[in-house]
Amino acid sequence: MDVAIKNKRVGTDLTDGSVFRTLILFSIPLIMSNLVQQMYTIVDLMVIGKFAGSAGTVGVAVGGEIADLLTPVATALAGAGRSILPSWPVREKKNGSRKPWEHS
Repeated sequence: MDVAIKNKRVGTDLTDGSVFRTLILFSIPLIMSNLVQQMYTIVDLMVIGKFAGSAGTVGVAVGGEIADLLTPVATALAGAGRSILPSWPVREKKNGSRKPWEHS
């Protein structure tokens, strides 16, 4: 933290250095969060299987698959929103339109 304060910057510059090292450093939190999610799913299935039987296990498994399907969709929509909404005021001034989805 002292180095960041001394340099007047916080975080890691992902544009400098080795591409492979940068990708590995960037992907570590993503990998760790996926591992934690998988461990939660495994423990959840074990507990539900022990106390609720096969019907509960099937319900949890199907719910998990639906969540695994919807999470990337929500992430993609959030990414699209981050790219469309910042340009909304600029486009409104240029075209006189108030809706960002009216522009191609």
